[in-house]
Amino acid sequence: MFSLLGNVAKYLGDPRVRKEAAHLLNQLGLAISMIKDYFNGNYKQLPFQTLVGLIAAVIYFVAPIDAIPDVIPGLGFLDDAGVIALVLASFNDDVTMYREWAEGGDN
Repeated sequence: MFSLLGNVAKYLGDPRVRKEAAHLLNQLGLAISMIKDYFNGNYKQLPFQTLVGLIAAVIYFVAPIDAIPDVIPGLGFLDDAGVIALVLASFNDDVTMYREWAEGGDN
């Protein structure tokens, strides 16, 4: 178990991995903003399938019960990150269109 945790820590220390993790967190923040803007009535171009997928991913991320318990140091958030990454990749075009809208391209 400790060697696995050591490998995870080493992997997370890699600058390329840290860059990807920062990108993932940025995309997650964008998705949350998109959901808020949708429910506030500011952004209506969000397809229903994307809305449901993103909400489900956010719920999985914050839920205390999931595939790998979050209390396991170093490993607990890997499944959460995987789900978020998969959902964001699936709806990348919608997130990109929202980012362009939010930056003023289509307000």
